[in-house]
Amino acid sequence: MKRKKVIWLAVLLVAVAMIMPAKQVMAKKVMLKTQAMFSLSMPLLGKPLVWFADMMKTSSNGEIVFKLYDPGKLVPVTEILEAVSKGHIQAGYAAPAFWMGKVSASPIFGSVPFGPEGPEYMAWMFKGNGLKLWQEAYDKAGYNVKVFPVILCPPETSGWFAKEIKTPED
Repeated sequence: MKRKKVIWLAVLLVAVAMIMPAKQVMAKKVMLKTQAMFSLSMPLLGKPLVWFADMMKTSSNGEIVFKLYDPGKLVPVTEILEAVSKGHIQAGYAAPAFWMGKVSASPIFGSVPFGPEGPEYMAWMFKGNGLKLWQEAYDKAGYNVKVFPVILCPPETSGWFAKEIKTPED
């Protein structure tokens, strides 16, 4: 639990540090229409985007505003990546693995089965060129987008068992 708090604090500090210099050069407010892949009321996947948008607005003194839209309100969920790339909407929020058919390397930038824990993932993303590799994958696929992790989902779990599991009692 303590590790998760440290991770969230680190993400918040990085985001605030990135916004602080931008505030000094911005002449007007920026509003980014952002369509989510997940319902904004979903606890693990949707609500973190609401938190991120609020944090960005607060840390920029209201100069950066993410106008959030639930799935399908602006474009179909399957078209979010193209809509952002072509400038029809300013931002999109989706799981990287969702774009596997368009950007084959994308699943390694999300919740990977048996993948790294949070601290290791964030270290790779920000210190081990993970973010650079993620951006290069989208660039090579021809998308005009900038990638950035907003939430950190834990690695997906799985297992090998000698006996098939059919009920909770098993």
